[in-house]
Order: sequence, then structure tokens, then C-alpha cells
Amino acid sequence: NKKVKNIFTDQEIIEAEVKLVEQVVTKYKNHPALYAWDLGNEHSQLHIQVNNQEINKWLNKFTNLIKDIDSDHPTTLGIHQLDIEKDTGFQPQVVSQNCELITMHGYSVYAGWGKGYLDNNVIPFLNYLVSKLSGKRVLFSEFGFATNEQQQPTTEITLTWADNHQQKTYLVAEEEAAKCTIKIIQTLKAMGSLGAFLWCYADYDKSLRKLPPFDRAVQEMSFGITRADGSLKSVARMLKNIQLGEEQNKKKIEILKEKYYQQPLENLMKYYQEYNKDE
Repeated sequence: NKKVKNIFTDQEIIEAEVKLVEQVVTKYKNHPALYAWDLGNEHSQLHIQVNNQEINKWLNKFTNLIKDIDSDHPTTLGIHQLDIEKDTGFQPQVVSQNCELITMHGYSVYAGWGKGYLDNNVIPFLNYLVSKLSGKRVLFSEFGFATNEQQQPTTEITLTWADNHQQKTYLVAEEEAAKCTIKIIQTLKAMGSLGAFLWCYADYDKSLRKLPPFDRAVQEMSFGITRADGSLKSVARMLKNIQLGEEQNKKKIEILKEKYYQQPLENLMKYYQEYNKDE
């Protein structure tokens, strides 16, 4: 009957977070592989009520703590598609007040406002919109496709989430997923995105299929660019020879960021229509 403690406001949790940050940042601040400090992944997925002011206070505390130890690497916090579709509190405007780097996650297969599961404009549009809302360049740090078995066509599936609501999604044919992924990366480069990280490295072994969380979320088994046996999927082979052009940021949409979260989903859909006008 105990409630989960609020990681943003509970003093005991915050004290533990301070110790964790101090020790991790001190130990790894000079590691050659370090790019930035990420304060968390999609916090709005947690069943914790938190408002803008509490988020801002928490971010301010920990970004400053990190900077006191390591002033050479930027800080960020992973926001995702849901944070743009509704007001979860994790607005780009709020995150950008404290973090030097804005990182974004998104998936066309979950974008009910898009033009279908292979809509290769969804990710570049989210990059564009979040950049305008935050006033900073964006690193698209998570996107990709869950693929079907090798040589199998795209299959529609229905997911049942922990709160028992259902959602339609797809296990995408490998070749379709690869071509769409390459187009997305090329567009992100052309529009001036800081970069793109694919979700993820490898598929999970089939022996895990009936275990949580895969029993409810089968799509999480197969987001890899390699299969569970280490063999390369089509996307991995295509990435070896990808051609990237120069930046040519042609999109100019007036984003009213002060009013965006009055009706976030409606505004998102309106701006997406504008984004696609010349397509």
C-alpha cells in the first residue's frame, strides 16, 4: 500500500540523487567516450505528479551540481513525443532553461497525427518543432523501427499497456524500415540537427519473449539494427554507405511557443500540416 516516492521533491530521494551524481560525474568526467550528462530518460513515463516549477527546480539543482564538478560537458534530459503531444510538465521551454543540450525521442509508428507508420517526416518535424520551442539545436537521441522476422512483411499488432489501454503498432519489414531510417537521417542532417541516435543496437533473444516486459510489449524485442545472433539487418548495411549532404534548412514556420501548450496536440497537428505543405 506504499506509494512510490517523488524523485523530484522527496528530500530523502534527492539526497541519494546528489550522492549518485557526485560519484558518477567525478569518476567519469574525463572518460574519452563521454559526450554529455543525461539526467534521465522520458521522465513523464513515471506515474508521478510533477509541475513545471518542481521540474525546473530539480533540473537547476542537478545541472549546477554537475557543472561544479565538470564544466566541460553539457547536460541534457531526454524528452519524448508524449511531452510534445500533451503538457506533461517536461516542456522543451522548461528543460532548455537549465540544460545546454536538448535531446528528443520519437517514433512514426506511435504518431497518430502522422501520415502512417513509414512517415519519414515525423522525426524531422519533431526535431524542428522542439528546436523552435526550446530555442536550441536538438540531438535526436532515440528513434527507429521494430522489425518483423527476416524476409517477413510488415505486420500490424495490438499492444496492451500496463494501464490496460490498447494501441495499434507495427512490426515493420526490414527493408521498409531501413529505407525510411536512411531518409530520416539524411533529412535531419540537412536541416541542421546535432545528430541522430538509433534505438537500438541489437534485438533481444527469443527466449525472453514471454517474460516481462516483452509479454506485453513484443515490439521491444526487435528494435535492433542487428539481430539477436549478431547478423546485420538491412538498416545496418545501408548505414555503412549512407550519403549525407550539406545543411539546407528551408523550413520556416512561425511557432507561437508561448501559446503552444494551451492546446498542444491541436497545435502540433496544425504545425505538422504547415511543415508538409511543400512535400
